[in-house]
Amino acid sequence: MQTNLPDDSVNSIRYRIDFQSEDFQWQMKWAGQQFICQPGRGNQYWSKELCY
Repeated sequence: MQTNLPDDSVNSIRYRIDFQSEDFQWQMKWAGQQFICQPGRGNQYWSKELCY
């Protein structure tokens, strides 16, 4: 996770991988990055939506 980035749009970025147990095996369900935007530049909570 990276926080307090010196960027006018993006405040924080995290990289995430979600797994789910199916039939006694772990299956990857999602992998990607999520963002928290600077105030007034988009989402203020973790989202895959890009900041503007």
